[in-house]
Amino acid sequence: MLDVEGLEASYHARPVLREISFTVSAGECVAVVGTNGAGKSSLFRALLNLVDMDGAISLHGTPIAGQPTYRIGRQIGYVPQEREIFSTLSVEENIRIAGATSARARELLSKSSVLGDPKIWGRSASALSGGQQQALAILRSVARQPDVLLLDEPLEGLAPIAVDEVIELIAGLRVDSTMAILWAEHSIERLSELCERSLVIQGGELKYDGELNQLQNKERLGQLLGLETTGTTA
Repeated sequence: MLDVEGLEASYHARPVLREISFTVSAGECVAVVGTNGAGKSSLFRALLNLVDMDGAISLHGTPIAGQPTYRIGRQIGYVPQEREIFSTLSVEENIRIAGATSARARELLSKSSVLGDPKIWGRSASALSGGQQQALAILRSVARQPDVLLLDEPLEGLAPIAVDEVIELIAGLRVDSTMAILWAEHSIERLSELCERSLVIQGGELKYDGELNQLQNKERLGQLLGLETTGTTA
């Protein structure tokens, strides 16, 4: 479904991605692993034409590389690290601003254990907890039913209970859906609950494309990340 071939990207003429190639199938959840500055966020921004890039990107066989970001965004949902919710709008308005009808917004909110209570739909988004804000950002990104969802470290900084809630939400969104997910995260421990495959990016290059469970080997993961000592984070 999503095919990337020879993708390169740069910021102000400084290369950040080099010859990245991979394919993601419909309904697949792929973990994107790498240390800080490895190129995970740059990959997502390149897919959305938010940085200078070169290479071929196609979705359902149709080239999308170089298209305006707003047009790509109709097919590829994106949850950035900063969440970027609209704090002055209500919970429901945050989803409707993405193009959803009121009925669609309420349908999505009902899928979340932390946002499903209609009593909070009219509240300001600024009053939500961190976990609720992350859930809202994810729901807003799927309002238009994208073919691909990019999640940039959605678990970062969340309390353990909020992590469980976000994972539960993402799992629920995958039920009976063909939406593919690319999920970048520091820790790989929880990713194995939803993802079977992983891409390891380090130094702007694709170092590994294979089964996620192979990365549970600390020595193997450390070699891919260029670390002398390894843990279960990336």
